[in-house]
Amino acid sequence: MTSPLSILERTFAPVAAPALRARRTLPFSCGVYLLVDATDIVYVGSSTDLDSRLYQHTLDRRSTKPNHAKRWDRALWLGLPAKVLPYYEGALIRALCPRYNRHAPRSCGYDNEILDGFGLPIHVDEAAVARAWLDVRRLRVVVARRYPRSVGRSA
Repeated sequence: MTSPLSILERTFAPVAAPALRARRTLPFSCGVYLLVDATDIVYVGSSTDLDSRLYQHTLDRRSTKPNHAKRWDRALWLGLPAKVLPYYEGALIRALCPRYNRHAPRSCGYDNEILDGFGLPIHVDEAAVARAWLDVRRLRVVVARRYPRSVGRSA
């Protein structure tokens, strides 16, 4: 079975390491991006200024604050119009459940079309998936409040 990352690598363009340190190097200013740690997609985001946002994530990665730093080693991006950013970001977050995403934009009923367009498996009951995803995220918040030091650490 093909992993979601290998499927998305066909559509999303990689960001070269020098581009993460220097601004204004991406041909699109608006789009959706993925932060990848080895073979896992750990964060899905969108921005109307991709260069600045990816640069900000690079600075966050070097942070010494334990709850602030995200572990990732490369980024992938896809240029899109600003109007559709929340649809694509939300569909990918709900489908991939990345480690560092705490919430997703509300589902507007386009998840299956977006996932099918990428070649990812679609949800049978899109509304049920959105509700289940919210339940998992609420549980993480409850656990984080009760056990603040144990949440967010990877095994």
